Amino acid sequence: MLDLVFLVLMLIVMINAVRGKFLETVCNVATVVGIIAAIIGLISAFIRGKSYNPAPFVLNIILLLIAVILRRFAMLFIKQHEEKVREEEAKMLAIATRYSRDSENGKPPVYTEESFDDPELRFGKGGYTDNDL
Repeated sequence: MLDLVFLVLMLIVMINAVRGKFLETVCNVATVVGIIAAIIGLISAFIRGKSYNPAPFVLNIILLLIAVILRRFAMLFIKQHEEKVREEEAKMLAIATRYSRDSENGKPPVYTEESFDDPELRFGKGGYTDNDL
């Protein structure tokens, strides 16, 4: 039963971590519940150890490991979410500065004071040509 509670709490922590929020209290509760569930599972598997099935031991050890490293995984997901947001902001800033006339990296204006009356800029090189006529 504690395994299901741990699973629900772990899912809550991980879903919020993927979205960029860290729920510290829920993470601490999930870690404690997971460790307690793993210890109780190991004890009950040892007491019922008459069968030669190693699955309960292995699954409870995996549960213990997941409970211990839950916080690290949540922090990793939060870090990756922040990097993604930072990268998107940098792309938007690059796009905004490229089309701004005040920035140094922006495109130069097509028409300046010297090239305002340039017929090649206004009509293209060689004037208007249409080969279909």
